Order: sequence, then C-alpha cells, then structure tokens
Amino acid sequence: MGITSASVTQRGKKNRCRTGCLNCRQRHKKCDEFKPRCGLCSKRGESCVWPTTKKEVTQDSFRFFKAARDATKETTLGLKKYSSRLQETLQTTSPTSPKSASSMSPRLQNLIDMVSHEVDKTTEKSPPKQDTSPASDSLSADLMAPFLNYSHLHRTFRDYMFTNVVNSKPEEPQEADFRNILQSPMPEFLNHSNSSKNLQDLLNDDDSLYMFSQQMPTHLEDEANALVKPVSLTDTDKISLYKTYLYQVAPWLDMFDTASKQFGTTVPLLAAKSDALLNSIYAIASRQTEQTTKDYPPEIAINLYENSLKLLIPTVNRTLDTSIITTCVILCVFEMMSSSPKKWRYHLEGCAALFKMHGINGFCDELERGLFWCYARMDVSSAVIGEQSTIIPSELWLPYNCSVYESKKVFNEFGNKEDMYANYMVYLCSRVLNLIANAKEDYEKDWEFLWGEISDWYEDRPFEFKPLVSFNSSPFPGILFVNGPAISANQMYHMAIILLIQNKPRLHKLVYSDHIKSPIWHAKQICAISLYNEHPGCWNNSLQPLWIAGQLLSSDQEHEVVLNLLSKIEATTGWQMNFRAEDLKKHWRQEAAIT
Repeated sequence: MGITSASVTQRGKKNRCRTGCLNCRQRHKKCDEFKPRCGLCSKRGESCVWPTTKKEVTQDSFRFFKAARDATKETTLGLKKYSSRLQETLQTTSPTSPKSASSMSPRLQNLIDMVSHEVDKTTEKSPPKQDTSPASDSLSADLMAPFLNYSHLHRTFRDYMFTNVVNSKPEEPQEADFRNILQSPMPEFLNHSNSSKNLQDLLNDDDSLYMFSQQMPTHLEDEANALVKPVSLTDTDKISLYKTYLYQVAPWLDMFDTASKQFGTTVPLLAAKSDALLNSIYAIASRQTEQTTKDYPPEIAINLYENSLKLLIPTVNRTLDTSIITTCVILCVFEMMSSSPKKWRYHLEGCAALFKMHGINGFCDELERGLFWCYARMDVSSAVIGEQSTIIPSELWLPYNCSVYESKKVFNEFGNKEDMYANYMVYLCSRVLNLIANAKEDYEKDWEFLWGEISDWYEDRPFEFKPLVSFNSSPFPGILFVNGPAISANQMYHMAIILLIQNKPRLHKLVYSDHIKSPIWHAKQICAISLYNEHPGCWNNSLQPLWIAGQLLSSDQEHEVVLNLLSKIEATTGWQMNFRAEDLKKHWRQEAAIT
C-alpha cells in the first residue's frame, strides 16, 4: 500500500498506525496494513488476523489471535510427535508381531514420508491459507474464541470414535458405505489429497489397519493424559446440572420421541452404571447453562467435557455397548453446541461411522432408534449448510435390504405414527439433499417420485400435524401447532418443497394446489412457524429452514423480522444463529445490487 502525503508528518515519518494487524500490534511493530496479509506477516509466514472493527482493538481480538497462534504451535508439535512415533514403531516392531516391519506394505513408508512432509510444510515460511470472505470477517472474535478452546478436544474425540470403528468386531458386521465421509479418520494432517486413505480404504487394507490399531490407542492415551484439570462438582452442582439436563436438554433431544423419551428416561438409568455417560450429561447440561446464563464460568463446561473424554478413552479397545454409543451421541451434540455451524459435518462423521459399523438405523430398538433420529436431524442440518449430501446415505436410514421406494410403506406401518411421521419428513429431506447433491442420469424420474412422496406426506398428515390456529397477517401469517414433531416436520416440509422447486427438471411443469404454491409462499410459512411456535427444540432445528426461506424474502420489514427472530433464538437457546444472519445480510445486499 503506497504512502500518501497525508500519512506523512512534517518530520517525514509516518503517523503511528492504530489499525494494524493483531500480530504487529502484539509485537509493537509498525504494520503496513496491506491486506489480506501485511508485509511482516508475509515475511514471517504467519497468519494475519485483523481487529473486529477499524476503530478499536479489543481484548477479545487479542484473545482470539493468541488462541489461533497457540493452536498452530500445538499442531506443529503434534505432527513431529506423531511422525517420531510412526518411525519408532516401524523400527521396533518385533518379528513375532502380526505384521513385522519387513513385511509391511510400502504404503506405510509413504505414510511416514507424508507426515514428515506435513511437518516441513507446517514449519516453513509459506503463507497459510486464510478465509478472507466477508462472512468470516463478520464473525466477532468473541464468537470464535470458544470454538478454538475446544479444537484439540474435538480432534481427540473424533480419533476415539474412528479408532473404535477400526477395532470394532460387532456380532453381525455391517457392510457399511463410507463414501460420504470426506475427512480422513486419521488426524487431520494425514488427510492428503493424493495418498491418504478414506475410512473404507483403511478397513480394506490389512497393513494400514494394523498400523492404525497399534498407533491410535497410544495417541488417545497421550491425549487423555494431556487433558487439563479434572473438575470437582459438589452434590448441589450435580443436582443442578442433572435438572438442567432432564428439564431443558433432554426434551429437545427427545423432540421426535414423545412416546418413549429415551434421552429423558432410559439414558439417565444407563448413566447410573456408566461414569463416561454420566459426565457427558453433566457436560452438555453445563454447556447449555453457559450459553443461556450470563456470567456462568466457561471453564466448567470445558473441564467437564475433558473429564468425560478421560473416562471414555480407556474404553477404546472394548466392545462398544449402548452406553458408550449414547455417550458419543451426547458428546457429538455438545460439539455441535461448541463449534462453528459450518464445521458441524466434521464433528458428525465419527458418530456416523459408529452407526454404520454397528448397523444402527432409524428402525432399531427404542434407544438406538432415539439416538439415530437425534443424529439424523443434525446430519440434515449440516448437509443444508454445506449444500451437500447427508453423511449417512438415505438408504442406510432404513431397515436392512429395504429400498427407498418402499420407505412410505415402512414408515406408515412401523407404528408410533406421530413420532415416526415426523421422522419420515426428516428422512424425506435427506432424500432431497442427496438427490440434488448427487444428480444422476435418472434425476428426473427420482425427482418426480420424491415430489409425489413429499406431497403425499402433507396431504396424509394425521390430525396432530395440522395447525391448531392459522390466519393471514403481514408480513407473515399466523400459524400454531400442538407439539414439537408437528412444528419441525411442517417447517422441514416447506423447506423440502422450496429445494425441489429450485432444482426441478428443466422440462417439468409444476401443478400448484392448496398446499403447493410459489417458493415465496413456502418461505413465509417457514418464518411464520418459528415466529409463532416457541418450542426451544424446534428453534434449534429451524436454522437451516430459516436460511433457505430468508433468501427469498425481499422487503425490509420481512428482513428485520427474520433477523430479530434469529437473534432471539440464539439468546434463548444458546445455539449459534447470527452467523446465518450475517449470511442473509450479505445475500440481501447482493440481491439489492443486482436489482
């Protein structure tokens, strides 16, 4: 950036820079303010983080910058440590081992080379990738700091789940399809575009499987030992957290399970015999309290999360029982509450692998079924964020050997119609997302079949899924439903219709009816449902429908209502909503510029 005459004093020196990057500010160095990366940061090969506003540098900004820098150092040390461990293992493998060093696949040496390459690449002075999009700039440092605090724990938990998948020997092994798991099950630095394996390749390769099973438990034990301080709860604390779980958290986990309420009844009974599960309950209750209660110490939730991982990791080589899988699901929800929504897929993949390997689907016994549908709602939400397919393919949501073309019959005949009818819409949304993301030759045929199935879902709704009250109003109509399944399922129906209309086959002619109207009409229905139905669990699941709907709204009045609604939902539930508000503002600005 050139220096203008206005930036030079009478003595020929530049005025003191008060808007430089945080790196230069931290070092008390003059910043040339060249963006996205200033000259000093480019020279040092460091990321260049800027203040949240041009007028002030806040303590939160420096906290965010310091956490990011420390995370980079931690990754580098982890790379070196892991590389050394791999080298040492190859050198010390005994001849009596199932796979001696001399008989190992050459690909293992490639693994060593790959890690060494990543160590060099991490420590060299090349500028790292940086997200410079307006959406990322709009995120405040205060918002990002908690996510960074949890990052290494997220990696530890993810590695634990994938290690269990590799070591697992269920009584009836499943031929799981892992094609939608995009991240490497190894630590992130082994995810190499040309030479790393996805999970399916790993399971099919004896050499890599052996190395993985030998190395990962040690890695996890090291992580467990590195977890900071254990948390000590008084009896009063425990009662308070358990009450939060039973009366605030479990109801929205059981939102589509009004009959048996597995998270509120069976899970607490299991927790009486499982310390890991009990501590996951304390952790998620603490996180909920932290996000909705002013001045609640954030270190309580993170310490409880660490404690639950410490108790979970020693089970890595054991046969997984239901309590362990339940613990993993609850901690997965915890991670969704503690990470950027655009990173949710990363946290869901380990849980998906456990479900696939153990054949857990939407039609298992009550507890496993409740776990699956809780996960499935998160899978759909994450897929909408990334505009991609669900992690678990739609056909694996159904009983074994059941075709997607039989799904309507299977759901209608299963029983417990109110809950399963809501789950049926979640499943149909997964079909919509997977159809759009994986456009195939028979796209038009599948689109028409799915359009008919979703239309039938709406027309055949049981009485409990129809509105108690509805009336016309401006800017959004009034509409009130009787319970959580009806609220969310109807909202997801309108989202599915919008997505199908936006992606209809070119030659297909739509036939409108009383319930199939323009995308804008369906968008207003989505907004109205969240506006008039204040069920906390439904609000948690409304983020993506509101995003889809918000893009279709044009008036300033509508925009203001939606933004206020997103802010209210975040303040009430603690779930991150305002990142989507920023996305909507950006979209509306772009639309206004075009028109």
